Order: sequence, then C-alpha cells, then structure tokens
Amino acid sequence: MTQLYPSSLNQSKFLKVLKKSLKKVVSLNGINSATKNGNKELEVFLAKIRENTFTSTAQAEKIGNSIGSRIVELSQQKGKKNLDQGVIRLLSEEKFISPQLFESPIDASAVPPIKPPTAAETFEVQQQEPSPAAESEASVTHEDTSVIEQEAATADTSAAVGSESQTPVGLKERLGEDIKTAMKAKDKIRLETVRSIKKALLEKEVALRPSGQETLTPEQEIELLAQQAKQRRDSIEQFKKGGREDLAEKEALELAIIETYLPAQLSEEKLKEIIDQIITEVGATSAKDMGRVMGVAVKQLKGQADGKQIQAIVKEKLT
Repeated sequence: MTQLYPSSLNQSKFLKVLKKSLKKVVSLNGINSATKNGNKELEVFLAKIRENTFTSTAQAEKIGNSIGSRIVELSQQKGKKNLDQGVIRLLSEEKFISPQLFESPIDASAVPPIKPPTAAETFEVQQQEPSPAAESEASVTHEDTSVIEQEAATADTSAAVGSESQTPVGLKERLGEDIKTAMKAKDKIRLETVRSIKKALLEKEVALRPSGQETLTPEQEIELLAQQAKQRRDSIEQFKKGGREDLAEKEALELAIIETYLPAQLSEEKLKEIIDQIITEVGATSAKDMGRVMGVAVKQLKGQADGKQIQAIVKEKLT
C-alpha cells in the first residue's frame, strides 16, 4: 500500500492532485471525463472546494476519490457514460470536506465499490433517454428529478426512525415517490406524465430563484398543475378535431393522472352555487360585469374547475 504524506505543495497543486485523483476514479469506472460541458461544471464545483485549506496530498487525493466515486454512482444511476454537467450540479461540497475524512493516510489506488444500477433505474434510462438536441435541458430536469428521488428515499428511512407525527408530504416528494412506483410497475404513461409535471415544477423553481424564492408555494403548485391539466384539455380538443382519437386518448390518460394531484373537481351543481355567491358579492348584474366575476371566480376556484367551464357558467348567468 502506497502512503501519501503532507508536503509543501501550494493550494493550487493540491487541487491538481484532487482533480487527477477524481478523474482517475471516473475513468476506471468507464466514464469519459473529457466532455467540455462536464469539465466546465466541474471547475465551478472545484472552485468551492478550493476555498478550503488543504494540508496534505493525502487529504487532496482522498477528497478526489470520494468525489469521483459519487460522480460514478450518480452517472450509473442515470445511465451517463460521459462526465455530465447535470451530475456535477448535484454534488454538494459539504459532503467531501469533513475533517474526519482525512485522519489517516490512504491507498492512492483505493476506489470504493460502486453499486450497479437497479432494473428499475435501467428501465427509466431506456424509457427516458434524451435526444442530443435536448441534452442541455435534460441535464437540468431529469438529473434533478433523479436526485430528488434519492433524497426522498433517504427521507423515508429517516422518518421511519423518527416520531410518529409526520409533516404532510409535499408535491415534489410525492412526485418523486410516484416516479419510483411507475418505474417499478413499468407504467410508461404514468412515468412520462409524472416526470413532465416534475420537470415543469423544477423549471418554475429555477425561474423564481433570482427573486429569492427557492420553492413553490402550495398556491403556485396548484396553479402549475392547473396549467398542465389545461394543456391536456386543449390537446384533447385539437386532436379530436383532427381525427386523431389515438392521441386524444393518450392525452386523456395523462389528464386523469394530473387531476389526482389537484384538489377534488367540483360538480357542476356546486360550481354554479359558488358562482352565484360570487356574482352576489361583486354586485354583478349584466354581461359588462363578467370580467369582475371571472377575476374572482378563477382565483377562488383555481384547480377545482376548468376555466372554460367557469366562463361558460358565468356567461350563462349574466346574459
């Protein structure tokens, strides 16, 4: 066993030792480490590591081995054979800078064993393999989706050991669980639909981050789901007009899945009752008041009824 001991190398050279060790682990596990985007994202990540003071080549090498092993694990889970920028973005530097990690010299060639992908993960890769044109988008969405699934699984394990009173599961966590369930059941329609919802949710979160908001509020989640449902309803209508009943049927199946995440849909009778109350509250008496009624109704009934249905009932009552 070759042992590495502290040296007088400066921080820049320590970082080179770390990077070399990292890429060695990645390459030994069959992952191409020469991709442009992957290396660009890796440099961003290593810039965070650079902020920590290295005291020996052993320390730098052990961090490199640890990071490399994690990259391999995530890459195998997502079927990535190249150094992927989406995978790098999932890394958290805090996991690799713990002082306990460097208390003893290490074997420079030691690489922790990597768990091969499960049958369910292999199925997901086969079903969701992104096209080259969509690779950039996929690195932000599908990778994020997979890591959230892993985090959800970890959270489940911790919850089993904790107290019996649990916080209600959020939409993101529920989607992660449902993705895993669909994968195991090989339910392609459900898998595609739930992943498309999660993709939209993640994109919305990214769009909101410049404003300082990290996650969606429950109201924003319902609004997003309502938009997803509307897209399917519009598609169903268009496909039926075009005589494509097969595609309309697929959209209908997706709509039914999306509606399971929305609040219970109101019956027409209940909907009319609520709209009558809104008309009374705003003092609407004619069609010219339709805008005011719709403004209140759409906000109050968000996710509980289709917008077109609301509009039709309001129009009927004011004309």
